[in-house]
Amino acid sequence: MKTTLLCSWFLALACLQPILIWGQGTKEQASPCPQLIQQARQATGINLNKIPEEGIRLMGEGTYAGMPAAYVLQFNRQGHYMQKAQARITTGMGFDGTHAWVKDLGGEQRVQELADRRNTIFMGLIYTGLWLDPSSGMVFSEPKGPSSTQELSVLNFEHPTSEQKGKLQIDPKTGLPASISLMREGREVTMRWSDYREAFGMKLPVTLELLSSGDVVEKVTFAKMEAAPASPISPYLLNVNKSDDVKFDNNIPAELVVKRAKTGHLLVKPLVNGKDVGWFIFDSGAGAHVLAKGTVKELGLETFGDLPAIGIGGTVKTHFTKPSTITLGRADFQNPFCIELDLAFLDGVMGDHIAGIVGYGAFHRCIVEVDMEKNSIALFDPANYDETRAQGRWQKLYQTARVACVEAEFEGHKGIFKLDTGAAGSTVAIHAPIVEKLKLLEGREISDTVAGGVGGMLKAKKGKLKYFELGGHRTEDIEATFATVKQGAFDSTETLGNIGGDLVKPFRVIFDYQQKRIAFVKR
Repeated sequence: MKTTLLCSWFLALACLQPILIWGQGTKEQASPCPQLIQQARQATGINLNKIPEEGIRLMGEGTYAGMPAAYVLQFNRQGHYMQKAQARITTGMGFDGTHAWVKDLGGEQRVQELADRRNTIFMGLIYTGLWLDPSSGMVFSEPKGPSSTQELSVLNFEHPTSEQKGKLQIDPKTGLPASISLMREGREVTMRWSDYREAFGMKLPVTLELLSSGDVVEKVTFAKMEAAPASPISPYLLNVNKSDDVKFDNNIPAELVVKRAKTGHLLVKPLVNGKDVGWFIFDSGAGAHVLAKGTVKELGLETFGDLPAIGIGGTVKTHFTKPSTITLGRADFQNPFCIELDLAFLDGVMGDHIAGIVGYGAFHRCIVEVDMEKNSIALFDPANYDETRAQGRWQKLYQTARVACVEAEFEGHKGIFKLDTGAAGSTVAIHAPIVEKLKLLEGREISDTVAGGVGGMLKAKKGKLKYFELGGHRTEDIEATFATVKQGAFDSTETLGNIGGDLVKPFRVIFDYQQKRIAFVKR
């Protein structure tokens, strides 16, 4: 069950790869720079040499996921930066010149890759205004047709390295940038800048807002701008601490009690605050633990904040909650981050009452073994895992949007796919932009179908692939789903598609998020 969380305005824009001081060098675009950009550069005075040696630090307040929050943003002339939003949940992200990193909603810390890395690096340009520097790699052009609103002028932008594009709005009277917009998983995401202030010979926006499909979802105003203090330890480095929010009792068997739902999903029964509240879907495609609304009410848990959750059918608003414990087999998770969702639609489909979903919070902290054919799940402490269980089958495990991703191949096309045990009855679903780009429906016998999950159902096509190769194992003549509607999680080019539970049945799959590796062990 593919579920992605839109964390905050710091994490909203993805798939953008800046260059030069943030990567490999390039010259400014060969095409003439529009007059509006020249005007914006003059109006803001953005210049790397004006930034103090230790950097600039901005501090302020705003809202984070519907909660009051304190914000810190710091950056230097090399393009290194860090930001932190401190509310009831504290998150942060940054770039140290080599690694992009995140401290996530549930307290998980990791070095980022794929679209997450590109997003984090690019957002440093957006916060600081350094996207206006000629070295940023941005390319600007005049739009065809009407190019202005009543008060603002519009330019197109694109970033060749990332193949991302969108629109900029600039106030022609002042030359100051007003907003940047692009499409993200079927919705328009906009960063809006305002309230420019003089600092270090430049004009910087101190109020930033994130809009999703026109609604303001996050806002921050920086009240203090100062030269960053000298520090013996770089603030741009990720300080990874060993997680102390999970305890393992290795006297308890690693294997969980598992039930197969009539849909093929594997269900487990954790204790939440020591109470058996029912069956949970065990789901590598869930970006967080989920508690059903009825479960939250039954346990009397407090909810707080709000956040969009992006599913196959679109986006729904969710709330946070944090029980004292979730105990699953030998693993005891302390104060685990969860989101509240209405899961009532699953009960009839599954044939059982679904009280929640076990997701990223468990996969990040444990070594997880899943066998979809034998209905088997086991959790292990990463500190004392028996390496012989993997039989030397380790390969690279990628992560994006808190979901495991692996390299796979079909019909001569090789790329990265999400691995979603929560899509139990599915083999593989190809994302709509990839279907269109590779012309996968042409010359193929297809029929109508639907795909569904959080957010509702979408029309799609089904047909057969000549082969799909995963973990060194090739499956011939395999039925697949081809997304045709660019909406929700299927409107993505970050990965080629979604691998479901049926495709991994030949294997015992071992997830090791902390060491970024996965093993497909054939029976």
